[in-house]
Amino acid sequence: MRFQCKTPKNAETPFLQTRDQTAPSAISADMALRLAQALNTSAEMWLEMQLKYELWQAAQRPRTPVAPLHTSR
Repeated sequence: MRFQCKTPKNAETPFLQTRDQTAPSAISADMALRLAQALNTSAEMWLEMQLKYELWQAAQRPRTPVAPLHTSR
């Protein structure tokens, strides 16, 4: 799950002033911990949602077929 943050043009934080506000960003481990603390949830829940979203996005893109690996027994 990716969130987009919109901040006022006169944001005080240098990070917020320079970050591309139109580009979504993934939830980091640090952000997951902050969200968990603020919303009384678990960091694992946020990271699992992020991973599922990224896997879904990857599955939507066309990929070239991959030949299966054959192992000898």
